[in-house]
Amino acid sequence: MSLFLIAALTNALASGQGSAVASVAGPVSLRLRTVAARVEITASDAPAVRVALPDSPGRLVRILFAGADRIDVDLGVEPKSPGRVRIELPRKSRLDLGSAQGAISASGVDGDVRVRTSSGDVSVEGAAAVDVETIDGRVRIGAAQGPLRIHTVSGAIAISSKNPALQLDVETASGQIEWEGACARGCRADVESVSGAVRLKPALPSSFELHFATHSGALRDEGRALAPVEGGRGKHSWRRARLGSGEGVVECETFSGDLVVR
Repeated sequence: MSLFLIAALTNALASGQGSAVASVAGPVSLRLRTVAARVEITASDAPAVRVALPDSPGRLVRILFAGADRIDVDLGVEPKSPGRVRIELPRKSRLDLGSAQGAISASGVDGDVRVRTSSGDVSVEGAAAVDVETIDGRVRIGAAQGPLRIHTVSGAIAISSKNPALQLDVETASGQIEWEGACARGCRADVESVSGAVRLKPALPSSFELHFATHSGALRDEGRALAPVEGGRGKHSWRRARLGSGEGVVECETFSGDLVVR
């Protein structure tokens, strides 16, 4: 028997055909790497990690101990997509997820979430810090609480946040960016787009200073809520404006995309 197989068997918390359940003491740090599986993650109050492959009942799935509170989900070699992978784990758990082309969704986890994909949509609802990098795929972040970092090449980005002191870092080449939420004292948002439009929907109690720089895009204040501060034109056109007393900072830069404030 190979040393690798011996180690895998020793580290296995649970395994089974099509599903596996492992008891845990509390929140965990879970890592999953997949080629094309559609990953669906939810949280519960039960002290257990449950993994199910409803579309591949004959495939072996293992939950592996990786040290301290860290566990890995092993789907084996994926010459063919296993379809859906459903994972349920304790609230406040942390996620480290990677996929080549499968969609990833996580809901109600309340811990930090890190996602790396080539293509495939990403949806995260109710997490703490979120860090997403993808080449081609839509990204949707709902009820964001902690710092957000989202870097894409193409694909629309939609963000709704609950924290008025949110720290936001968004970069994309061609995807539209839409952010709805409050930005007030302690808030810092850096948004960069080459050709995609940026749409901000400030919610109460927003109060921030806006810095906008662009080559050929335009600033459209549809709600007429911004107070102009200054502006100019050189290599780029730039505008400064304020909402409320200007306690937070929103910096937005585009090449040709418009900035729309509603």
